[in-house]
Amino acid sequence: MNAQSLKEENQQLTIPISVVIPTYNREEALVDTIADVIKQDYPNFEVLVVDQTATHKPETQAYLEKVVNAGKIKLFHLSWASLPGARNYAVRHCSGEIILFIDDDVRLEEGFLAAHAR
Repeated sequence: MNAQSLKEENQQLTIPISVVIPTYNREEALVDTIADVIKQDYPNFEVLVVDQTATHKPETQAYLEKVVNAGKIKLFHLSWASLPGARNYAVRHCSGEIILFIDDDVRLEEGFLAAHAR
């Protein structure tokens, strides 16, 4: 790899990414998904959770409040359930050049965000 292509690859790894997680009536799976996203080693990303759940279990609610208060995610509550509607709502609040939509029950491997920036 020459110096120019290395420089270009490093620039790609600073492109801002918005990760959107629409959710409806998920508990443990949502917590696991959020944890996998926020431990990514990519330097420039935001996480937007669009929550359409009326009421969470206390431990899930406590986790969500903890990661919101720590500035790790942005949490939006919607009173209606619609996957396309939740995605469209999130897009209006994203700041990233790349927007990734993931389900609320996926597990992410290390390097997931960096792979999408490339």
